[in-house]
Amino acid sequence: MESSFSNSKGLGSIVVLPRQSFLGTEAYPKLTQKLRIVFIKIINLHPFVDGNKRTAVLALSVMAQLNNHDLTFSVVELNDLALMVALLEDGQLDYDCVFQVIASHLKQI
Repeated sequence: MESSFSNSKGLGSIVVLPRQSFLGTEAYPKLTQKLRIVFIKIINLHPFVDGNKRTAVLALSVMAQLNNHDLTFSVVELNDLALMVALLEDGQLDYDCVFQVIASHLKQI
């Protein structure tokens, strides 16, 4: 049976990212920062053989809902954001831009 994982260590690192801290200071203290880093890293670290962008979108939605927020993205906007992240090398990606885009589409419920 073939594994669905292409980078299981990458997946493990993604799982702990939202809770990561250094000397008692959270690396990603805001919900939007947690959402952004998980979204980006699922796409960029390719933990799965297939469906990384779809998984990132689903994770973004589920994490928002678990924290009493809705996403106001249209399907096209969310697809475009996922494709932009996928097409850029990590060093070229403007994390703050992704942060702002996600923040602008996050609504508390």
